[in-house]
Amino acid sequence: MRPGRPHPGAVALVLLLLSLMACDTPADPIALGQICLPERAGCASTVSLERSGVGRNALEIEASTALDSSASMTLTITTPDDIGLPAGTPRTDDRWLLAERTYTLGPGERVVERLEPFELTVAPTLVFELSADDATSEATLNYLPISEPLECIDDNDCARRETCEPVYGRCASCLSDGDCLPTQTCSRQSGRCFPEGQTGCSAAPLSNKPGANTPGAGGPAALILLMTLVVFARRRRRLARGATLLTVAVLTLCAGMFGEPGEAHAAPGASLSFGVGPRLLVGDFAQGASPGWGVALNQEFRWRFAGLSLNFVSGAHATRNDSPPFEARAQTFALAIGPRGYYPIGPVEAQVGIDYMRLGLAGTGLVQNTGLERDFHAVGGVAGARWSLGDFHLIGRATYHHLVDASGGLLGIDLMVGMGF
Repeated sequence: MRPGRPHPGAVALVLLLLSLMACDTPADPIALGQICLPERAGCASTVSLERSGVGRNALEIEASTALDSSASMTLTITTPDDIGLPAGTPRTDDRWLLAERTYTLGPGERVVERLEPFELTVAPTLVFELSADDATSEATLNYLPISEPLECIDDNDCARRETCEPVYGRCASCLSDGDCLPTQTCSRQSGRCFPEGQTGCSAAPLSNKPGANTPGAGGPAALILLMTLVVFARRRRRLARGATLLTVAVLTLCAGMFGEPGEAHAAPGASLSFGVGPRLLVGDFAQGASPGWGVALNQEFRWRFAGLSLNFVSGAHATRNDSPPFEARAQTFALAIGPRGYYPIGPVEAQVGIDYMRLGLAGTGLVQNTGLERDFHAVGGVAGARWSLGDFHLIGRATYHHLVDASGGLLGIDLMVGMGF
């Protein structure tokens, strides 16, 4: 590699990394609790919750009755904060009324519901009150308030022809029916004119909500990956003009992994690798979580047979629970550091190591198992193999890290590409 000259493979690798590292911006739990009707020791009928930081409020609830009782109850959600609510917003007990729900349940029945930010706004203080006209009503309501990321702070954060509603923390194309065509009405829930206009062609709309367009990133990511492989191929060999780009990429990978036996390439002094792979949460910590996928970024500093590795690892998992949150996502973000050992075996280099890991959780999916605790310590090991492709390399590795302050661990498998310096 010539000093001072940008390497085309490095540019492609950076583009690949940036395209794949995007992930959903998760919601965070504010509290996990219960209110009761009538009040009893340790379970009041009214609770006031205050969150720190900014965010949009959402709420998951589960209302239920005992097997031998029925209830007709009302859940009232209010706020004392003057956040610029629309004129005419009802008031109760010197608070603004945000939402009200009435439930009629028979013996042993339950109802689950989610209240969205378009009702609960960005108010930092929420008051939940459970009441009933019938003094004999007995009921329990489990609640999980959630703080979701803001879509916008002002109009500059929104797309053209959209307006920021700071009270609701979202971008909207209409605030009232007057912002729509005469044949349309403004939906308060979505902030969009309904019915939406139809044109002769269609395209998937882009959302300003953080993480909303992540699922669509697969197409560009795949294209950038193909471009990266083509760069690798051009460095390794020249093929006939009629060969397709896909053929070049596939043959290059095959040549690197299954070429003629020989000595492994000399190890670089430092290397940077990026990869993706499956993730599995295990133990009591992971109850209700399904297997997921994640990304990994690895920086190594090394000598001939030993080195030091700094790892960033993430994962995303779907979860299911019997009480709020019923279906939600859990995301893991971890930073690990530890020594590595290397041993060449023909064209392959074996790698082993141990790590200390600091693991963080985002999202509400595991709150039933962990409470509001978000950070954990873990220790574990890494085993893998490295194939060299000129200045680049391909790594397959497996990792397991056991939590020190919780019952469970994180298992991961990654396929990584990278380059040495």
